[in-house]
Amino acid sequence: MIHDFAVTGAVILFSCVKQLGFSNIETAELNVPDDFEPTFTCCTSTCESFWPDECPEQDASVGTRPWFAEMSDLNGKSWVPFAAAGPAALAFILFYLDDGITWHLIYNPSNNLKHGDSYNWDLLLNGFANMVNGLLGLPWLVATTVPCIVHLNNLAEKDSQGRIIKVQETRLTYLISHGLV
Repeated sequence: MIHDFAVTGAVILFSCVKQLGFSNIETAELNVPDDFEPTFTCCTSTCESFWPDECPEQDASVGTRPWFAEMSDLNGKSWVPFAAAGPAALAFILFYLDDGITWHLIYNPSNNLKHGDSYNWDLLLNGFANMVNGLLGLPWLVATTVPCIVHLNNLAEKDSQGRIIKVQETRLTYLISHGLV
């Protein structure tokens, strides 16, 4: 457990040490806004310029950009969806191949899985998170191959040669770990 959570534990431990023992020393901290809203503040109601950088003469912003992009307003650039289709198809192929490679590595008969369905939840959660992240303009989750294999190995009982004897199959740890991501 120490090996799996060493980095997280170190961050938490030394954050507490700093707060309790050295609270008078200034350190760089993450500036988190009080409100949960988009952080792109706008100069005008059309939200085409960023306040205060692009309108320094203005005292305050007009508001923030909307949560979702306006898909019907292309500003006369009707070619944009067609130009975006090529990179979108390449991203789809990347995700499809990544999930396929993961599936084949996890379901290898040498892993002795009895209830392989639990690993399908990982792929489902990854797909759902990518859909939500794409709609909100957030980065996608990619390359789940390594975390899936690490997770499988962490839940496996192995013999002295490193071959998997049995895997403690569970859906809950995947749900929790990907929820945290």
